[in-house]
Amino acid sequence: MNAEWNYLQNRIADCILCKAKFQKIGVDCPPGHLYPSPPQPVKILFVGVAPPERGRQFWTDPNDNLRRGLFDVLDKLRWPCNDLKDFLHHSFFWSTQPSVREKGL
Repeated sequence: MNAEWNYLQNRIADCILCKAKFQKIGVDCPPGHLYPSPPQPVKILFVGVAPPERGRQFWTDPNDNLRRGLFDVLDKLRWPCNDLKDFLHHSFFWSTQPSVREKGL
């Protein structure tokens, strides 16, 4: 799984298809790898539908609103997550739906 995951992460990090297709609006591609390797097995996969703010997202920002809110809900459900290590230890994983972000947004 890790070899496949790393291969996919490298392909995503190197992809510039959106930049080529949407030249008129301009696109900012995510910088490199944004996600750690998922736990095996993943018990619950959470999927976000809104693109994160530029440079701030679930995996990189401890003050991310979605992350703080999700950790609060999980704590109330007796799956305490004080940090990402706890989140992954519970075999949870989070990803975002692919999206295109216009430059400057």
